[in-house]
Amino acid sequence: MSHRYTRRTFGAAVGGIIGAAGLATGENARLGGETTTSDRTSTQSEAEGTDWPAYRAAAGSTASNPGAGSPTTGAQEAWEWNPDDADASMTIPVVADGTVYVTLEGDSTVEVVALDSADASVRWRTAVEDTSNLSVPAAVGDAVYVVGGDSTVYALDAADGSIRSTTPFGETTRDRYNPAPPRIVGGTLYAAVSPTSRSHPSRNAVVAAIPLDSCGGSWTVTIEGTEEHDARVSTPAVSDGKVFVVGWVDDTGFLRAISAATGETEWELQREGGDNWQYSPIAADGTVYALTDRGILLALDADDGTEQWQYRGWDRVHEQPAVTEDAVYAVTNVEGGTTMDPAYGAIVAALDPETGTELWRREAPASCGPESIPGGMDCDLSSSRWSEPSVGNGAVYTSLSGAAPAGLNALDVEDGERLWQLGIDPRHAPVLAGGAMYLARPYNPDAGRYQGLVKLEESTD
Repeated sequence: MSHRYTRRTFGAAVGGIIGAAGLATGENARLGGETTTSDRTSTQSEAEGTDWPAYRAAAGSTASNPGAGSPTTGAQEAWEWNPDDADASMTIPVVADGTVYVTLEGDSTVEVVALDSADASVRWRTAVEDTSNLSVPAAVGDAVYVVGGDSTVYALDAADGSIRSTTPFGETTRDRYNPAPPRIVGGTLYAAVSPTSRSHPSRNAVVAAIPLDSCGGSWTVTIEGTEEHDARVSTPAVSDGKVFVVGWVDDTGFLRAISAATGETEWELQREGGDNWQYSPIAADGTVYALTDRGILLALDADDGTEQWQYRGWDRVHEQPAVTEDAVYAVTNVEGGTTMDPAYGAIVAALDPETGTELWRREAPASCGPESIPGGMDCDLSSSRWSEPSVGNGAVYTSLSGAAPAGLNALDVEDGERLWQLGIDPRHAPVLAGGAMYLARPYNPDAGRYQGLVKLEESTD
């Protein structure tokens, strides 16, 4: 098997240096106020029960929740919620203990909002005054955590929204950073921030481990930018005692495994030949899944980064896959141009997690085919696309555009057969929790911001 990446050891940072350093200790270094230890040490390692408590469900970013009880025979709208400010935008939601949490960004305020999952009534809303940029929330125990653009972790009481504590971990200038969704494992919160495009003196990105009580260790890793280029870092994936991130400085990218305990780099990979890493990594069951710019999905050994297999379908994998114990569900969208078989466009495929071989594939009819293109050549297939999938309750949920039947599709995990279809296009991995599905209505999905929420439940028809 040919490898088109290079392995780097600790200390050989891309575009700068990497250091592990202790965070400030004291009152603000302990998050969560009076939360009990048993609550605080609940983790996002896997989406447990019927909750979806973090971005992409769990700390490993798998976008799967087997116990979600999500709709399988059909779906109907239970409620729709829109903010009072028509120009406000929000993040993708998370759901825990019957409450839906989002961050809401308006013209002059940024808030964390808690909604009753039964009827979308507002339980509380809390403004955060020191930043205008907040991450997707993470809910653990009786607390909700968000990371601000001022590189500060805010811990809120899940019952009333009161701010329990604030913990800075980088340069705390307002709006200096774009915050990634936090990860919480074993009583430690892992945060990552990247510089914004606004003018500021620092071009460094930061990854940090912050204990939720006085027992855990803390560290920061600084990824230094250059005089002309900011450093960037992805949303972390945490699994097997490691924090996995993709980072970029200028045109150079890397996939890095960081010790969750010490902050030291355990291994690092770079792509070669003009290719680069893309999106955030996914980690589960001893394997790290990562995408490249050329649409190659790689499965790597979590211990040392050794390649196990790679997959690209007909053309390229466009979205982050969903991962379960039994399969990896990947979306392949054709990049236009020509193909020898233009009868179909994009596909959803279930892959064996051990070998990467296809278990099944669902093909989306293209907007053209042999009947309209003599000889079947020069057919543009780029109009059909599957969106980022999620998995729960025996179904794969993904949205199809550019081909019929367009909209949200539920596919059987065993064979890819369509269970139901609904004319709504969320453009993100659907959030599956409590026997329902939660979708953020598109506003500016490329920037990860949305403008309304819809809850779908099992159809009664």
